[in-house]
Amino acid sequence: VEPDLTYTVAAARLPTISDLQTSTAGLPANFDRETYLSIPAPPPAVVSLLQQAQTLPSQWDKFDFLRNQILDNVGATGTGSPVSITPERIQDMLAGSKEGSPFEIVAAQAMLARWAGVPSRIGYGFDGGELVEDVLQVRPKHGATFVEVYFPTYKWLPVIGVPKKAKPTVGSDPGT
Repeated sequence: VEPDLTYTVAAARLPTISDLQTSTAGLPANFDRETYLSIPAPPPAVVSLLQQAQTLPSQWDKFDFLRNQILDNVGATGTGSPVSITPERIQDMLAGSKEGSPFEIVAAQAMLARWAGVPSRIGYGFDGGELVEDVLQVRPKHGATFVEVYFPTYKWLPVIGVPKKAKPTVGSDPGT
């Protein structure tokens, strides 16, 4: 990269929570429902949460309620290495150990979205960086996984959240 390189990012405005709450557009006919909505049957703890979410007025409200159940009640533990997540693991995270790795917490949010009928996937990108001598430096340790949900009017939207509880993992992640 040449010194003093500059660039401009042109992007659409992000929707507000109100925009998402009032979004009623259906999925396009060519949307890949099999890839982004397919999921095994939910475990009992999820069935209970889905029943509570059904009383909420919008798809966004349902998803937000469900994802916050994970963020508020499941503590992060360990590193965020990607692993396969089953409905039984979600049951344990919600009603058993109440713990999960950062990746499992994101995967749980994506699974809950699908169980609620909101297309979802897991995204990866960089969240933050370090300001060093007035320059923002972004390194691999700033990488993060997050859930992305699909609302037809706005397409894929990243939703970043942080669990309220976490066990210390100092020295356990070679990326830091």
